[in-house]
Amino acid sequence: MSHLKAVYFLRPTSENIQHLRQQLASPRFGEYHLFFSNILKDTQIHNLADADEQEVVHQIQEFYADFVAIDPYHFTLNMPSNHIYMLPAVADPSNSQHFCDRVVDGIASIFLALKRRPIIRYQRNSDIAKRIAQETAAMVHELIGIQDNKVDLRNIGKLPKDQQEVVLSSE
Repeated sequence: MSHLKAVYFLRPTSENIQHLRQQLASPRFGEYHLFFSNILKDTQIHNLADADEQEVVHQIQEFYADFVAIDPYHFTLNMPSNHIYMLPAVADPSNSQHFCDRVVDGIASIFLALKRRPIIRYQRNSDIAKRIAQETAAMVHELIGIQDNKVDLRNIGKLPKDQQEVVLSSE
């Protein structure tokens, strides 16, 4: 079907990248247009490029849509049974980590879509909240940079004077 074009809209998970690599290794379509619902890691981009030996990928774009807007003030990440991971005695650490990663990705997508800079706060006695805050802070550090718990946003775009520098709070 080399006369057809394929359009993919995917979450950038390891599983989806692996399936896409298999598709690109033996392409069924003449062109592939790849759209992702969140940020791609550099390694994921390199993996896709390595698999695209026939150069059928025409574009890769990120659209920050890794959440579902319910109304202008509310959203969901569509995670079934997510209340289980808020309990103190979660028995499955790998699923807990997967849950935590999914929440961080979803919240990052929301902030990127809204072009907002977060103030991160959590209760010190909540392990999951700590991990989410730490991973979100790490993502902010990777994308923008953090120095002395402050994020300098002057070079990001036109922002009001009071939002050009924000403090990441851990309280």
